[in-house]
Amino acid sequence: MIVVFSGHQPALHDSIPVFGSEDDTLVLDATKLTWASPMDLTGLAAWASAGSPLRTSLLLPENPSLSNYLHRMDVPRSMSEQGVAVHGPRAPEVREEHSDQLIEVRRMDGQSDVSLFASDVYRLVNTNVGDKAARVVHSLLGELLDNVTRHARSESGSFGAAQVYTGATTGRAGIEISVSDPGRGILAALRSNPAFAGIPDCRGAIDASLQEGVTGDAEMTDVPGHGNGLPRVVTQLRTHHGRMVLRSGDAVVRITARRRLRTVSVSVPGTWAWIRLDTQDGRLAS
Repeated sequence: MIVVFSGHQPALHDSIPVFGSEDDTLVLDATKLTWASPMDLTGLAAWASAGSPLRTSLLLPENPSLSNYLHRMDVPRSMSEQGVAVHGPRAPEVREEHSDQLIEVRRMDGQSDVSLFASDVYRLVNTNVGDKAARVVHSLLGELLDNVTRHARSESGSFGAAQVYTGATTGRAGIEISVSDPGRGILAALRSNPAFAGIPDCRGAIDASLQEGVTGDAEMTDVPGHGNGLPRVVTQLRTHHGRMVLRSGDAVVRITARRRLRTVSVSVPGTWAWIRLDTQDGRLAS
């Protein structure tokens, strides 16, 4: 199977092109990638983890600056450590220091890794945008990470990345964070609760997950306040004019002031989440 990450932020679009092959190899082809969001980076890592590492290859971007960026974000290194074959330009001999603006792709395997990632994101946002923004982001991220910890059931863990954008290149300053896992997905998680066993597909599962009181934990179904994680994320994002893209299986939802949910032609492994908050003059945009 060949999975093509091409163009501008492909993981944030509806479908990621996939082509069949005669064997069980997995090729993640990023040769034509022109701009990568944190979700592209964590999505690549999650997809690589979903297959057999020894039968998986990553083809790095032909664009030298973008290839260097993937190296800087530790995508090739994290995959190589899993046994994935990486093809393309080698890492630059000099590694530029940007720890004040980004958190490289990081594998999280267990609660201690999750907690460390959350605290590092808080530090990153606090350094660049201040404590108020950091507390907002920490709350949003906490809900997403809780879903990974409690429901993903991923044997390969999950992957997180974050970046603060100054707006010098795009004209849009902001904070972007992504958490992706190759686990069982939202549909299987909700169906594990008999109350939601009848959900028909991934689109229905995402739709249900955005409603209050919906949870895969059967014993917590009637507990007040439980199952409200994603609805709280949506409320907070709209309060701060933020955005979210959530993918699971063959469904994707985009949330801004409005919500667009659809079924797409390609199913991704697990659940991928991306959030963005715009900033202006060193604080959250209002």
